[in-house]
Amino acid sequence: INAFNTSPKFKKRIETTNVEAYKYYLEAKYIFDKRNNIEDAEIARELLLKAIEMDNDLFCAKNLLGHMYQQTGDFQNAMQVYKEVLSNAEENNEKIAIGNALNNIGYMLINTGHYDEALKYQTKSLLIKEELDDTYGIGNTLNNIGIVNSLQIETAYSTDLVFVSYASSLFNSQYSKSV
Repeated sequence: INAFNTSPKFKKRIETTNVEAYKYYLEAKYIFDKRNNIEDAEIARELLLKAIEMDNDLFCAKNLLGHMYQQTGDFQNAMQVYKEVLSNAEENNEKIAIGNALNNIGYMLINTGHYDEALKYQTKSLLIKEELDDTYGIGNTLNNIGIVNSLQIETAYSTDLVFVSYASSLFNSQYSKSV
């Protein structure tokens, strides 16, 4: 019965012609995800920089580099990386990377208290994620919109619950499929 087909239409893909660069990215991601100390994070960052040097259009590596900066509180470098990703992705018409960069910039703006501007970036990201039928991305972006709304005093409590509840249901449905 096709009516119950729950397989996602969106397939996450990484496009690169440089296998060596992608290998460095994967190694960096693994080390960063399993890090036990600051040295592990440094090793992961060096591997990412090597991957980016080999393939400047490896947007997943750049986004992870921005995330690393963000995790260490270096918001200025994180924002710089995310804006560079956005610019490069727009030049290459890479919609997945554009949507992710917009979401990441919006999240950085949330962290720095620029809620109205964050909402603009999150809304643009949401439109792209919906166009791509990226269920996980939609949930992530809606969650960020819910965070912005909850942080703005004039936003009604019920609006926050709608976004967060919907985002949570999307995350849960995608997570249970991937496990």
